[in-house]
Amino acid sequence: MQWTPAWKRSFLVSVPRSSKQLRKTGPAPIVRSQTAHHSSGLSNFPAARPILKGSSPYFDCLQCVSSLLVQYDYPKTHRSRLLVRRAESFLKLGQTKEAQDAFIQAKQCVNLEEPGTSALKKLIDQGLAKCTHVLQSGDPHVSSTSGLPIFVRHPEPPYPPTCVRAVVQSDSGQKTPEIRGVPDPNSPIPFEVCLGDSGIGWQVVVKRSVKPGELILVDKPYARRIHKDRVYSHCYQCFRRSLNLRPCRGCSEVGFCSSSCEEAAWMPDWSSENSTNSIQGRPCHRFECGQVHRIQLDDYAGWKWFRSHAASPGSSSSNSSSAPTAIGRYCSELLKLRQDDCVGGAKVSWLAFACVARTAPHVIYDLVQSREPNTTSPLSAFSGLRQFPTSGVHPDNYCAVGWLVSNSDKRELSDLWQRTVAAVFLGHCLSHGGYPLDWSEGCFRDPIQKPGMPCSQLLPASWACACLLHHIQAVASNAHTFSVDAYFNRSDSEPQVDCPNGSLSEGVILTDIVPFSIGSGLFPLLSLVNHSCNPNVNLVYMADGSCGLFALHAIERNEALLSNYGYHYATHPLKARRRSLLEQYHFTCQCDACVGGWFGAGELINLRCLQCRQAIVSDSNRNIARLNRGACSCLSTVQQQSVRKFSQLNQIFRDLTVSIPEDYLTRPFHKVSRKLLNNHISQVVRLLDVDAFEGVLVRPSMPFDYLQELLKVLLDLRYGCCFMETSKLRYRDGEECSAFQ
Repeated sequence: MQWTPAWKRSFLVSVPRSSKQLRKTGPAPIVRSQTAHHSSGLSNFPAARPILKGSSPYFDCLQCVSSLLVQYDYPKTHRSRLLVRRAESFLKLGQTKEAQDAFIQAKQCVNLEEPGTSALKKLIDQGLAKCTHVLQSGDPHVSSTSGLPIFVRHPEPPYPPTCVRAVVQSDSGQKTPEIRGVPDPNSPIPFEVCLGDSGIGWQVVVKRSVKPGELILVDKPYARRIHKDRVYSHCYQCFRRSLNLRPCRGCSEVGFCSSSCEEAAWMPDWSSENSTNSIQGRPCHRFECGQVHRIQLDDYAGWKWFRSHAASPGSSSSNSSSAPTAIGRYCSELLKLRQDDCVGGAKVSWLAFACVARTAPHVIYDLVQSREPNTTSPLSAFSGLRQFPTSGVHPDNYCAVGWLVSNSDKRELSDLWQRTVAAVFLGHCLSHGGYPLDWSEGCFRDPIQKPGMPCSQLLPASWACACLLHHIQAVASNAHTFSVDAYFNRSDSEPQVDCPNGSLSEGVILTDIVPFSIGSGLFPLLSLVNHSCNPNVNLVYMADGSCGLFALHAIERNEALLSNYGYHYATHPLKARRRSLLEQYHFTCQCDACVGGWFGAGELINLRCLQCRQAIVSDSNRNIARLNRGACSCLSTVQQQSVRKFSQLNQIFRDLTVSIPEDYLTRPFHKVSRKLLNNHISQVVRLLDVDAFEGVLVRPSMPFDYLQELLKVLLDLRYGCCFMETSKLRYRDGEECSAFQ
């Protein structure tokens, strides 16, 4: 792969001449005109003195090797030795999978060289054997190296993505059969997708009791996109944190951690006759290459721009004859609107574009022109209805995102108009990127016109724009932010942990682990999980865009799964929670926390009677009876049983809140093992189960909030993607990614 001019303008790659010169003059910039012979000489230099204080020489070696391979077009006959150095550096940094890939590349190159390379081949074989041993041991990321500048873990999901098939249930009392969804055998826990009562809509209900910490399902996004402030730090395709991104073959707007990710982002090629719909969430960068900045729309119809550039009433320029009268009237009308009436959102527009870009034209053809008798299109954009897809819910099924709620009936006309303008603009961007659309006579062909339109013709542009308009609305209400755990380690000059004996430790402070948003995805199944300010599930984001749904506390049979769309009752008051949900998702929350007026937990402890299961209410706290729709009327001797059991559990709880954080204070981030995490998860789960706090406490109670937050962190570290950086590498992002608009 060549170093593209556009990417070269964005980055200046440097490599040191020697350690002595580095101390005097600093790194010498590499320029394109330097010869391959000179690059061969540079490769013989050892890893230079670390440019970043506290960084690792293996990190610097990786930078040098990447520069030589990419920018210099290093001679192929000598690349094997360079790739071996790269593999050994990965191995020292604990990145075993990357090391294995580099050793394999080296082995492929060494076979092309002349005889006399037996020692190098032996070194490669030993490296591959070591990689295989580490990978088979179950934790490929543990390394004995200390002082790592960066550490990345991207674990694969324990189960394949859960698919839901449609089933028809016909009861004697029903006039029409009812369609529901049930999971495939890959699902670890049986559940059902069904239509709830009025105001609830579609929901996911478990069909057996679930214990805290259990994995309920795994979903994969139909489409996903990286956030624009992460394109130079994370791989566009797999969202992996990387210090040496590879350039796109055609633009400088995104980068990739490997050549395989770059190739996958350009699939599929629909110019071939046998092309089909893309698979496994490939983002199809080919249709947006070079125009990413154009697709990220912060101002859907230009209203924000018009308002900021329109002349104020009464000014001399407002009566200028140079401005067209129609535009002047248009601007004056826009000035009457509130600033909140101007709609825009870069994440929403890019993800909406991605939904159509990864869908083959013939798929949209077939779905728009439904061939089944007495049926309408399964796409809400054309039928105006929301019907469960008869083809089921699958990460690669366009129907699974084409029926998601758009809230069109709850939007203002001005909102719909701006999104319509954005949809047409994105349609032109699709066409400009190479997506085959008909903008001529067939552009406005009637979808229900008979006979149906053959798939050999170009897809009418109005059909693609209708799909885009649906997604611009649906993404805002259904998309999820892909977040991973991030830990920013402090430099050597700023000790991280003061141990009781006065020594310094490089351990991990659990409270310093923060969620780090990287991208956005439209998950077909997760979009059907409703909201609660007191959620019972937690989302854990894994490799390749997958997301696992884990239980936060005990869930009973036939109980709906509930995640949190924004604010939790423990951190935000009722009015703030409801206002945020109403503005973005167009509903007034009626969860238990909102109906009960919960806010914060503090040191609140609400006991439950072990016999009648009702709340034990004291005279000074009668509001508990109102919150929990009942109160215990048992004898005090019976109630004392709950008090005694809580006292026993509370002592275990207090010991656990000290012992678990202390176990991480003595371990660097990259040495946090799966065995340790499994042990701590088991301890937390036991306290949250029905025979522990779940049986003796009533929400809201402080132990629930603390344990559930601790469980979230442990589950993310055990099963989710995460990364660690030293403070010297941390880049300034400003504010974290905001919610969808």
